Amino acid sequence: MLLKKLSAVIACLSLRTSASPVHQPQSFCSPSYPASGWEIRDIFSQYVEQWVYQRDYSAAAAKYLSPNIIQHNPQIANGSAAMVAAVGPILANYDGPNFSLVVVDEEKGLAVTLNRYVGKPGTGLPIAGVTDFYRFDGTCIVEHWDVIESLPPNSTNPDPF
Repeated sequence: MLLKKLSAVIACLSLRTSASPVHQPQSFCSPSYPASGWEIRDIFSQYVEQWVYQRDYSAAAAKYLSPNIIQHNPQIANGSAAMVAAVGPILANYDGPNFSLVVVDEEKGLAVTLNRYVGKPGTGLPIAGVTDFYRFDGTCIVEHWDVIESLPPNSTNPDPF
């Protein structure tokens, strides 16, 4: 009897934490729906996988970013198309990320990534530490900030990033 109950509880938990949801929407932003904390965490994990690691910017933007995302980087215009156009050419010259830390504050709908990129050989680009901050509205990423720090050639800190 106890074994049957335990099996039922484990089955329920595995359904809730399943990595492959039954239905994947084409976009989490058309329209955006209210989301629980674990849904925001799951959506953001999928976004980071597709945007940061697979570097599939166009598809990730279409699925996870508001077309009108507010951009706080002064060199990138608002909107997901502008973000894709700016990021792709820059990251084409970098290897990495070598490290990614992902933090999600589910209650406030905020998410952060911290990445370390290394310029590809021959580009002359330094190691760069990049922190991206995202704000969710329900299931949709609607706002982005970033902080980018390049390692200067005369760095006295052996472990800056």
